[in-house]
Amino acid sequence: MSKHLFIFTVGPVQPFIAEARKTRDLAAGSSILSDLTLEALSFLERAGVMKREEDLIFPFYNIYKFPNRFLCLIKTENPQKVGKDLEEYIRDNAFVDKALNTISKAIQKEEFQESTSEQLSDALKIYWASIPYSASTYRTDYSFLEQLLGGVKSLRQVNYLEEKGRKCGIDGRYNTKYYRNLKDEKEVLGDRKKLFSKDAIVAKYRDNIPKIKDLQPGEGLSAVCFFKRLYQPLNEDENWDFPSTAEFALADTLNTLLKSATGTNAGELKMAIQCIRKFNAQFFYEENVRLKTFEKLISDNHIRLNHDMVVEWQRNIAIETRKHKENLKLSKYYAVLLFDADKMGEILSGGWNKNMDGLYSFQKLLAEKIAEFADFAVMAVDEIEKDQGIYYKGKAVYHGGDDFLAFVNLTHLLPLMTDLRNLFGEMVHNELESYFSQEDKKRTFTFSAGAVIAHYKTPLSIVIKEARKAVEAAKDETLGNRNAFAITSLKKSGEIERTICKWEANPFNDKKLKLNAQLLHRLVNRLQAKELSNTFITSFERLFSPLQNSKGFLELNAAIIHTELKRLMLRSDLSGGKKKVEIEALADELFALYQLNFENRLPLPNFIAFLTIADFIRKEANKISLAK
Repeated sequence: MSKHLFIFTVGPVQPFIAEARKTRDLAAGSSILSDLTLEALSFLERAGVMKREEDLIFPFYNIYKFPNRFLCLIKTENPQKVGKDLEEYIRDNAFVDKALNTISKAIQKEEFQESTSEQLSDALKIYWASIPYSASTYRTDYSFLEQLLGGVKSLRQVNYLEEKGRKCGIDGRYNTKYYRNLKDEKEVLGDRKKLFSKDAIVAKYRDNIPKIKDLQPGEGLSAVCFFKRLYQPLNEDENWDFPSTAEFALADTLNTLLKSATGTNAGELKMAIQCIRKFNAQFFYEENVRLKTFEKLISDNHIRLNHDMVVEWQRNIAIETRKHKENLKLSKYYAVLLFDADKMGEILSGGWNKNMDGLYSFQKLLAEKIAEFADFAVMAVDEIEKDQGIYYKGKAVYHGGDDFLAFVNLTHLLPLMTDLRNLFGEMVHNELESYFSQEDKKRTFTFSAGAVIAHYKTPLSIVIKEARKAVEAAKDETLGNRNAFAITSLKKSGEIERTICKWEANPFNDKKLKLNAQLLHRLVNRLQAKELSNTFITSFERLFSPLQNSKGFLELNAAIIHTELKRLMLRSDLSGGKKKVEIEALADELFALYQLNFENRLPLPNFIAFLTIADFIRKEANKISLAK
């Protein structure tokens, strides 16, 4: 049997994952693509053309969650047949048939319109390419294979699925196939009625079929989005679910309350927290237990709860939160953290590795180290309080290693960003540096990150879109220019702020790496400890904003800016002079940040956003552990 290099990808990734109303939709979309990649590898193994541990080049064979593509060696005389059989199996068996079976069980009906299968078949874009393998020409062969895959994508015929009728409330492309009536709503099927067609399955408002409750009253979904809503990921137990945005916003507070509860009221407090978590985490907020909102949230899910009891639960939890020694908050804000390795394509193709004969082994090692980092990254984020079942730091959605998406509690955002950046350097760059050519050893294999701080009621699709914009800004050559992070705050008022920074605060000092995320962390610490007033931020903005030029830069002597920043911060000292030395040092660090990031490269509003986002985190997060 002759060997062939084989590359496979299934997507589209971003829209398939980002088209989500609930966190569960988002996690399910990611899991479907990961599980399909796993199914594809299993198919090749069953066909006897490859062994995962030996022949899988990228990603690592033992990674927990697979990305949506892989590169491997296959042993066959007919790679075309292998590719076509694999594509047919993934689309028809692993996706369409599984989706139809899942939906059939959920709605307890066997009949399906032909157009339902058409939607499912149209949703996936599967591409593959193969060329003969030769160890002596591996580097050029791999480069050609990537070009070949790009050509296949560009030449693949686009199928336009023409549908007339009400569109899905999430993806906006496909017709509604599954709809749940509003309370007292009459007939909705028909050419002149609400759904504009008869080609849909309608559940009644009071329908007691368990899975139909995953559809909100008045919500209409396509077959693709309904399947995501119902999906049970591989390697997860049958009770799998994903925490809501409200749970992520409250995770640290609830975990702290449950761990510290003592005395005669401890049992009642724990019961109240666990009951509200079971029914709807939005009931932790006072505005959601007001009768009108309460009745809507209850009726939408057919839950029978005594209103007075829920009001009492919420009141007791709020009281315990306020009087807690750590001055806890029932925060309404959480964060989405997204990062992506810089120049991954260039590094994977051997752009930094001048050993013409070593690319194959380098790719295998790269896959292994990235997989190890992914495992540690997930453990760092997904720390769960086992007794309470709370992911108090956050929870990862996908983690292929070179890219990562997680929901994060706001209190833990900055420490996690710093830890993950350091971890990537230690576990990936340092382990691979010996493979780089002498000239490229001066460069660092890094990642760029985007974080979005959002209100728990902000539409999830907007939050994910802004997270991707933040990563793009961190990578953009005119903005962050890679090895950078961007943080965006989406306030409930509609105000949006974003700051972009390089990771390193001292890029020319190799002896001691300091990260600007740590500087942001220390600023939040000073503000939270009430050693420093936030008034210096508004004073700095009022003083210097009128002096910026048309491009947003200050054409002033740097010493003036440094002196004024330090003066304003010392004037905002709330410690009575006890922290004067520390505040002066912090002012020096902030000025160094200004010079490195903003003096000539990024405009003044970016630096001011750095300060105001720190103050926003101070206001909305619990007390953050002291930065190093």
